[in-house]
Amino acid sequence: MSFKLHKRPFFTVIIPCYNSDYRLGILLQSIVDQNCSDDIEVVISDDCSTKSYDNIIKPFENKLFIKRVKTDYNFSTNNTRQRGLENATGYWITFVDHDDMFEPDVFIKIKNAIISSGEKYECVTDFRELNPSDNSLIREHIYNRSWTHGNFYNLDNFIKKYNIRYMKDLPSHEDIYFSCLTDCILYELKHFNCLGLHIFTYRWYKHSDSTTMKRDKQRNFIEENLNDYIVSVAFPHIREYKLHRIDATYCYRVLLGCLAHCYFYIQSFMYLYPDSYLQKNLVYAGSLYRLIKNEFKKEKENILLVFEKYDIEGFENMRKDSLESCGYFEISMSFSDFLDLIENKINEYDKG
Repeated sequence: MSFKLHKRPFFTVIIPCYNSDYRLGILLQSIVDQNCSDDIEVVISDDCSTKSYDNIIKPFENKLFIKRVKTDYNFSTNNTRQRGLENATGYWITFVDHDDMFEPDVFIKIKNAIISSGEKYECVTDFRELNPSDNSLIREHIYNRSWTHGNFYNLDNFIKKYNIRYMKDLPSHEDIYFSCLTDCILYELKHFNCLGLHIFTYRWYKHSDSTTMKRDKQRNFIEENLNDYIVSVAFPHIREYKLHRIDATYCYRVLLGCLAHCYFYIQSFMYLYPDSYLQKNLVYAGSLYRLIKNEFKKEKENILLVFEKYDIEGFENMRKDSLESCGYFEISMSFSDFLDLIENKINEYDKG
């Protein structure tokens, strides 16, 4: 007998899946352990799996209200999350990877905090990044809006009202794209401080075969997908800027931050693979550099001045963030030399 809801659920939990295994059952049990099943809709969005996992889901169909939807073709977690979003009906939605889980009894706390605060757009909670082999802590993420882990979004007043969607056929970094788009909308609304709950609600397990991380494991994930990262940051900001929803200063500074991250990331690639790092990433970074210069009528000296005089602390924070993402690296060139390098690479690319 399937579980029935008697009212509109407060939460929709969207789970992208592809050939999911027993870990999906662990996740579903963690949703049961919220002890508020009448308030939860679960949307399992399948990316055209080649294997059935009915036996994993069936034991939970009398404990949770579960919808199952499917993408039109197998491609990426990005499209799978969007299909789940299109089928959500809860007042607030959240995304969870099939191989992660929620902490017990946190949804009631989140619901009460949202109602009492009057938050209309987004609720950000803390989460832990864990090693799946021994459950040891890798790091704690406090008020992390760059990813969607542990974050909750208002469906009617935010997602639907402002047509917030995932970018179709984006292979990776869908969290970055989604959070950048929500950042732009919140900036337009002048809603600079979303509801932040300093409670750990989510466990993110860094599985090597995760649906959201699965790529060529010969190299660093970011190196393999650097252009996706650049597109995820640049595209929504440029689009919203051209629609006059965000101002030039805000857009310019965000894209500069993306360029600075590319600088540090590429230092890591060069350190890890000194003889075989992917040269195409220099072209991608060069394209971003050219976009910034052309769109905002800035020269190299203007860009250098930002990080050498006005935002030294921000530049250092970007170095630390990049170090956490990519691992150890050594700075082999100055930021000025890096800009020259990527400009030369994009010019060479243009010449064929």
